[in-house]
Amino acid sequence: MSSDGPAGQSAPLPRRWPACLLMALTATLLAGWTRTAPGYTSDEPFNVLYGKTFVAEFVQKPWFVFDAGDVARVFGPRAEHPPLGRWLIGWTNFLLDPQWRDTTSFDLDKARWAPALCYGLLTALVAWAASSSGRLALWSAGLLLLSLPRLFGHAHFAALELPLTLCYTAALVALMAAVRSRLAYRWVVLAGAAAGLAMLTKIHGFLLLPTAAVCFARYGPKRAALSTSLYALVAGCVWFAGWPWLWYAPVAHTVSFLSSGVARATTYVTYLGTVYADHEVPWHYPWVMLAASMPLPHLVLALAAALWHVYRLRADAEALVPLAGSILPLVLFSIPGVPVYDGIRLFLIVLPAVVWLMVRWLATVAARRFAGAVCLIAVACAVGWYGMVRAAPCWLSYYGELVGGLKGAVRLGLEPTYWGDAVTPGLLTRWSEQAERGATLELVPTLYDRHAELYLTARMMERAQRVVPQGEAADYTLVFRRSAYVPAHVLRRAQSAPVVAEVVVEGVWLSRIVRNGSKRDEPGTAGTAADSFR
Repeated sequence: MSSDGPAGQSAPLPRRWPACLLMALTATLLAGWTRTAPGYTSDEPFNVLYGKTFVAEFVQKPWFVFDAGDVARVFGPRAEHPPLGRWLIGWTNFLLDPQWRDTTSFDLDKARWAPALCYGLLTALVAWAASSSGRLALWSAGLLLLSLPRLFGHAHFAALELPLTLCYTAALVALMAAVRSRLAYRWVVLAGAAAGLAMLTKIHGFLLLPTAAVCFARYGPKRAALSTSLYALVAGCVWFAGWPWLWYAPVAHTVSFLSSGVARATTYVTYLGTVYADHEVPWHYPWVMLAASMPLPHLVLALAAALWHVYRLRADAEALVPLAGSILPLVLFSIPGVPVYDGIRLFLIVLPAVVWLMVRWLATVAARRFAGAVCLIAVACAVGWYGMVRAAPCWLSYYGELVGGLKGAVRLGLEPTYWGDAVTPGLLTRWSEQAERGATLELVPTLYDRHAELYLTARMMERAQRVVPQGEAADYTLVFRRSAYVPAHVLRRAQSAPVVAEVVVEGVWLSRIVRNGSKRDEPGTAGTAADSFR
């Protein structure tokens, strides 16, 4: 096996695209086929409604972006994130949802095709990038990416994580092309434009600016400074041009957006049995959570690859791109005071770069021991796919063998679930069929106004059943185990009251519906994952 770096020779172009296309279709169809299995997450309605609003306004009045009043009305209330990811979700609705003009309703099942498509494109992109190390690298990159349960889980939700991960990875691939060209200006400009698209998706895209600076530094101070400046200038122009909200008050709106990363409502997270505010989480949270959330073979391969590439960095400077692209986000979220929560969701972007590193290292192994490299890849994929089957349909609750799976993670005090995906359609259907007509169901925790309405199904409406917010008297209580937000008295009731329906993964219940007695328990303090394990 040969490459144009230390790992071999690039597969010819005609042989690359059919394999990449096959992987894209496979990934898209796998995520699309299973898209209705997980429950709806708390962020999805906002992203879908905002995306529908953008597209509906554009279709009816394409020039609205040149009217300051229209821009303030459309983008102003939705400026906590840049618009690109929501545009992608909105156009998916436009193509699939007959009610695309109705910006007061949403169809999450149709909108979930957007992250499924991003997942397919991401798989093809990583395989394409890895193909410079040969055909085995091409196939192994796609297969290893497809065997990461948490990444597969995020491919089901109409949220910003998959569009961001796709754009961030595309920017790293473009940055690699710039490095290979020895900073030819046309490639630096292209890489900067790709970084601008990532910045237009979420604030995480700004991490590409220091990544580029690190990668350019080896070409000398003057050349590195010029290339980094050009890269940042192009990225900034794309970011500014793609977000009309910035046009009419550039300085004020830019400062407002950049400060929103820390000036925001506090989120609480359970970590190692303790409930922390997001800005007080220990520095090692991202490293521990990433290690705990990966299948053990992937983790071992990632560590071996990282150490190998650090050792070989002088001989293979290109490896600095995926190294910096994966390490810098983890370093950022390790800085004390930087908010971090929700498992690996905020740094999901590192997974494709980690796979890229694995494949570059495996290519060197295959050059000497082809059969050994194939066996390593086969074992890693098999363990990852077994984990995906084991965790289905709650892939965001997957934990690897390092911590003993989900059961071991909960014993250690890690969050079993956080986003509401464990409130599956099957769970709600089972309750609706068993509960009496007109029954009420209390949602715990309720994370925002109208959160309870997210889980109101058509069958419930037929039977005059209602889902009510936390604290309102109800016949039944639905608990999903976001440990930092579930009061201890509710947790005790969920573990002692008659169970009507539940979602269980690896022997751990993630969501449960119980019948309430005539006398409610007294309020108590919030429980932790360690307290609530059964």
